[in-house]
Amino acid sequence: KLGSLESSGPESPSGIFGRIPSPAASYAERVRRRGKDRPEPRRELERKFEGWAQRQTKHLEQDPEELLQQAQDVLRWSIRKNGPDSTFTLRAMNEVANLLSQLKRVAEEISLRDKIVAGLRSTVGPEHESTLNAEWKLATCLMTLDRPQDAEPLLSHVVTERASALGEDDPQTLA
Repeated sequence: KLGSLESSGPESPSGIFGRIPSPAASYAERVRRRGKDRPEPRRELERKFEGWAQRQTKHLEQDPEELLQQAQDVLRWSIRKNGPDSTFTLRAMNEVANLLSQLKRVAEEISLRDKIVAGLRSTVGPEHESTLNAEWKLATCLMTLDRPQDAEPLLSHVVTERASALGEDDPQTLA
C-alpha cells in the first residue's frame, strides 16, 4: 500500500514510497543491526579521514630526493603499462618534472618537459589547454637557462592560441 501524501508526524513524513524514518530512528536501527561492539559510524569515518589526511601530508615530511625516486618509479611503471604517450604517463612525467624543478635540476626538467609537450601534441593536439600549459612551462624553463631564442616560439604559440580561444584581454592570455 502506498503512503498518503500527508505527513504522519513532524519527523516521519510519508510520501508515495511509504514512511520515511527520521534520522534518529535510522541511526538507532543501524546501531541495532551493527551491534554495540562495533564503533559508531561517525567515529569510524573520522578515523578513516585521519588516516587519509596522514597519508596525504606524509610527503611533506619526506626528503625531496625520495619523493623524486618514488615519482620516477611510477613513471617507469606507467610507461611499461600504458605506453609513453598515455595521459597517465604524461601526468606522471609532469609530476617528475615538477619535483625536478623544486630540486633546481632545470636541465633534466627541460628534457622531460620537452617529452611532455611532444606527447601532448600527439595525444590531445597542439591547441589543447594542457598542451599550451606544458609549452608555457617548457618556455619558462628555457628562460631560466637563459635561452630566450628557444622559448620565444613556444610563448608565441601559447599567446596566439589563447588569444584566439579566450580573447586578447583574458588573464590567461596576458599571463
